[in-house]
Amino acid sequence: MILILLVGWSLLAAAWWMIAWGLLASTAAKSRPTGIPAPKLALSVFKSIPPGIGGAKRARLAAAIESFVEELDPESEMLLGVPLDQAGLWEADFRRWRNTYPRARIHVIYRVPPGHRANPKIGWMEILAAQAASDYWLWSDADIVAPTGLLDAVRHGLSETRGALTCAYRVSDAPDAVDALDALFVNVEFLPGVLLLGGRGISPSAFGAAIAFPAGLFKERLSWEELGSYLADDYLLGLRMGPVRLCPVIVDTLPLQGGFVAALRHYYRWHKTLKWCRPLSYGSVLSILPLLGWLAAVAVCPLSVAHWTGLAVQWMFEVLMAGALLRKAGCGHPTRAWWMLGIWPMIRCCAWVAAWLPLAVVWEGANGRWPGVRAARPAGLTQGFEAVQRRGGCATNGRTRNPP
Repeated sequence: MILILLVGWSLLAAAWWMIAWGLLASTAAKSRPTGIPAPKLALSVFKSIPPGIGGAKRARLAAAIESFVEELDPESEMLLGVPLDQAGLWEADFRRWRNTYPRARIHVIYRVPPGHRANPKIGWMEILAAQAASDYWLWSDADIVAPTGLLDAVRHGLSETRGALTCAYRVSDAPDAVDALDALFVNVEFLPGVLLLGGRGISPSAFGAAIAFPAGLFKERLSWEELGSYLADDYLLGLRMGPVRLCPVIVDTLPLQGGFVAALRHYYRWHKTLKWCRPLSYGSVLSILPLLGWLAAVAVCPLSVAHWTGLAVQWMFEVLMAGALLRKAGCGHPTRAWWMLGIWPMIRCCAWVAAWLPLAVVWEGANGRWPGVRAARPAGLTQGFEAVQRRGGCATNGRTRNPP
């Protein structure tokens, strides 16, 4: 009887993987810009550069930001927050962009990374918002690559909704073996579900890859203090700014983790955040985790050949499907990442189980460990922000100004 249940569980999961493969097969057509002239909505694009990015990863990050610079037109501007200690690393890129794209309005703000919000990204967004001149805001993480026509697609979407617009994302390039873990989560675990739930053009949530909304609506429905205390700021934005429309254009994200441990932390943070935000939906993921059942069966009956065979078949099937789904999502992963694909089924099971345990997540640069989706406001944040205001400075296109 147990064997029949386990086989049925595996067949249920296999049915989902077939559906996921079909959903990803449709992304190429769905992600093409329409080519229809977009309404002339003024957009302010917000970007903040994370600390500690250097070398080849910084070059990849610069190329991602430049993909948005290429999209800028007379109705749009970019607001870019840069940590003060990285100013020298980025100046050459900024000069090149201004020479290459003379019509692009790029406002660069240098300053000490803000610490007045528990979520550092929202601290940056608050600072950049004080400089925004447009009626519509587009927030996008620095590691996102914009396809051609993204801003027009965003304008189309904003003209068709009274709330927010968001873009799903995928990993199309994983140059290092550890990058494959990000690609596996995004392309295999995350994207098919988004495409399924967003089949009618409505997204179940907003995603930090790209969120666009009217600035006035944001000011009516959200406070910086509340948003800045959330780890999942995009989830809260979706709740407050809904309904959320799903843009047909899918953007790319760059895996920029600094090693295997950092990649594991990032992977676990994704799982834990999903569990915190949508516990019922996250719990239903168990239905497509038959490997847990086979592992339990082997632990209870370690001499059962049938259980060991089922475990091996299920493991190999998931590895093969993961590789197929990565390719179908357009991700090129290095041949040396075979070992990451090989251990991913176990990592996935462990992450799902660990997400239900009272374990904090680690977000480097964001007040360390988060025991919940919302952080208590640490003492001294406001005073630290005021101190930075007194001694810091901001520069926009080479002009120095006091910080907001």
